[in-house]
Amino acid sequence: MRSVSFTKSLIGFVVIIFGLLISIPGTNAADVEFIELTSSTPKYQSTTSLDQGETSYFNFTIPSEDVDVKIRLRVYDGDADVYALFTSSSSAEDNIPSSSKFDFRSEHAHRDDVIFISRYDIQKWANASNGGSVVGMYFRIAVEGWAAHGSEYALEFETFTNARSLSEAHKTALGNIFDACCSASESLCVEWREGNEYAGSGKELDLCHYDGNVCDENGNLEEFDARWLFQFNRAQTEDNCEFPSEALKTLMTPSMRRFQMSGYYYSGSYRKIFKEVTLANVSEVLEASKSANVLEHFEIALAGVTGTLDVDFGADCDKLPLSLHTINVQGNGINGTIPKCALERMHVLIVQDNELTGALPELDNPENSNVAVLYAGGNELEGALPASLVNGNFAKNLTYLELSENKLSGELPDEWNVPKLRALHMEDNLFTGQIPATLGTNAPNLQTIHLNENQFSGSIPQGVCDDEAREAISVANNQLNVGGIPTSVYENDGSGRISGKNLLSLDVSNNALSENIPVWIQQAPKLKYFSLHDNEFTGNLPQVSTNWPSLIQFSAKNNKFVGNMPDKLDFGAMFRTSPTLVNNQYYIIHFADVSNNILTGTAPSWVSQYQGSQIQFALITGNIFDCEIPSELAYLNLDCREENGSVRYAVNDDGVAGADEFSKGQNVENSVGWLGEKDSARFIVLIGFMCFLGVTIMYWIYKGIIKQWFNHMRDVRRDRALGGRFWELEEEYQEYNRAISASRQMAAVNESNTTTSGTGDVELAGVPSELTPYTQYVVNNAAAAAPEPTSHDNDNNNNTNNHNPFSNSPSRSQDDSSESESSPGGTRRWDRQRSLSDRARRNLMLAERVHEQSSSPPRSVDRAFRGQDGLFRS
Repeated sequence: MRSVSFTKSLIGFVVIIFGLLISIPGTNAADVEFIELTSSTPKYQSTTSLDQGETSYFNFTIPSEDVDVKIRLRVYDGDADVYALFTSSSSAEDNIPSSSKFDFRSEHAHRDDVIFISRYDIQKWANASNGGSVVGMYFRIAVEGWAAHGSEYALEFETFTNARSLSEAHKTALGNIFDACCSASESLCVEWREGNEYAGSGKELDLCHYDGNVCDENGNLEEFDARWLFQFNRAQTEDNCEFPSEALKTLMTPSMRRFQMSGYYYSGSYRKIFKEVTLANVSEVLEASKSANVLEHFEIALAGVTGTLDVDFGADCDKLPLSLHTINVQGNGINGTIPKCALERMHVLIVQDNELTGALPELDNPENSNVAVLYAGGNELEGALPASLVNGNFAKNLTYLELSENKLSGELPDEWNVPKLRALHMEDNLFTGQIPATLGTNAPNLQTIHLNENQFSGSIPQGVCDDEAREAISVANNQLNVGGIPTSVYENDGSGRISGKNLLSLDVSNNALSENIPVWIQQAPKLKYFSLHDNEFTGNLPQVSTNWPSLIQFSAKNNKFVGNMPDKLDFGAMFRTSPTLVNNQYYIIHFADVSNNILTGTAPSWVSQYQGSQIQFALITGNIFDCEIPSELAYLNLDCREENGSVRYAVNDDGVAGADEFSKGQNVENSVGWLGEKDSARFIVLIGFMCFLGVTIMYWIYKGIIKQWFNHMRDVRRDRALGGRFWELEEEYQEYNRAISASRQMAAVNESNTTTSGTGDVELAGVPSELTPYTQYVVNNAAAAAPEPTSHDNDNNNNTNNHNPFSNSPSRSQDDSSESESSPGGTRRWDRQRSLSDRARRNLMLAERVHEQSSSPPRSVDRAFRGQDGLFRS
């Protein structure tokens, strides 16, 4: 119990310490200007483009009691989200909605986002914070822009006085799904069964007042979010229910605009919802919505859908309603090819992580193409990248192009014209040739470029890394072999624009690039991660303390840099600030790796300040510093250059020339021990304590439970062998044992008072000369347990073994007595025989008592001891 209490105390102490270490800083609301929306002017049309990261704010007053509220954000160009926050006053400065502070938020989608707020939610909030009065309550609304090229939008605020409830047709369709998938057990469909206090629960659930759903004025679903409702909570081994095609067809009419359904996350992976879902079934559901022709967004992701994309959508995608502009079928098992009609008609096509093959189609340059998002990574696509995807009408609105982890090959198109493209992911393919120059010049809003893990050669064009819009660039693991990192695209152009203004990370590692690090990178204000290892860069490492104001990771190993090692303050924020603990789980590591270059001069002693650290360190081995290495760096075992120019190679612990920084306490793992940065001693102490605690617990479990169980089972076995008399005989044995102990004490007194060599033992009367079978077994066991006689007393032992050692015989012979008095060996032998005699007599006495009690009918000695204990088997 003490160990358990101590463990609880230790856990409590650790929790308190972590609680003290975590600080949650408060935020002060900025002074913002709110645009007032009223019942007479419920709509706002943006007159200017909303820049990336920019936010517009709105106020809307609830005009009357018992109203539902719908907020619709229409995005005509770009990308934006809407957030809503309750407040009791328009002057409440502490309530500013944002992506981190909201009561309601839109579900990100292309074009339209909708928030529906039930009158019950409004009344609930009013009761809690406004004295129950709804009239005069404020909604604060924020519209946040995400597109680099800006977002044009309109915001509509509507109120409805008539209470909406789910139509009978849709309630029946959902009830059929509930019966098929949830009725087998009360443990199924937990979310559906719980519902909420206003919408009801189970088959009576009114989705018009359930989060994530929107109904029209007739109670027909306009937006249906089935991602939570269809979490049937079945065990992995249980069969799922059938795909409810007919019920979903009913739900698609007459007003469905947005439908979302996906598998659910369970034990580290997504599980499909229904037993078998084919793309043909899904296409039938989509086809049912063609009559209404209002469906805009359809999503069935991570649900185990199988089928052939170019076949099941029909020729020219004729099974899809014309109104549909967004399809998300990611994370399924769909095969086939991507049909041209899907690329030409969709604004958002998400087919990543499937089993698609073949080539991307060459488009016919449609005049009205509005495609914005194409996610097709994680498939088996082959062939070249069509030029029409990145130039022409198709590309004019392209915002995201994700084709990573395929088998695309060949050279990239020469001409790129993607004015709105924000992210380009084509890593882990088989592309060859050069990176086109127009990618750097004709993509003014491109923030993310990932071309790593390909076979590109040549140089990096201007604008790819240094354009003002760039944020994350990776061309690592290619065959780039001409020049180095290009100079600023804005150099001497008089524009006032700044190269690398928004650059956060740049990775050009594992190529054959050369030259030095350009000045614009050294001055990039936001650059945190810079990796150029395994190239052929030359020149001096920058040694200006104002460089890299935000840099925390710098990897330049395996290059040809020369000159002195920079001071730690020349590495920007790397050694000026401490590593950041993220979500109380891991650190963002700070490190500078310049190992295996040609650095010279005095070895930097400041490196030793970070010896053994896993989250902040510098790696410098593999260079040739001057000899007379500072003693603080002895643990690195550095090579060095003598004054005469010769190199003195260090010898590591294995007798091999060359330093081994990884074996000298300089751990460069990208993780931190869960006890902290320098946790070796704490780890040892804690492991020792845990071992002690574990052994203690196991001991008490053994003593209190396991041993008692074994003893009990032994006694049960004995009881069976003794015909159910074990407990009675055990009590008699204890009484006998007390008597024999008293007899020994009397014998000891008699021996101390006698001067002659009489018997040193107490004879037990009543021992029979003829033994029962069980008694004879005990006697034989005792005789077998006796030690082997020594060579000098064989005669005496032979004489002893020729008769029953437990019969009523005289005491030991005079010869034995003489030997015991004169020989130490004889004394030891006599003590062993006496001990054996006592043990055998005790067993014999118990056996005889058993014989006496077992001799009467109906149970005999033979029956009492036969079989169960294996003593007598015929």
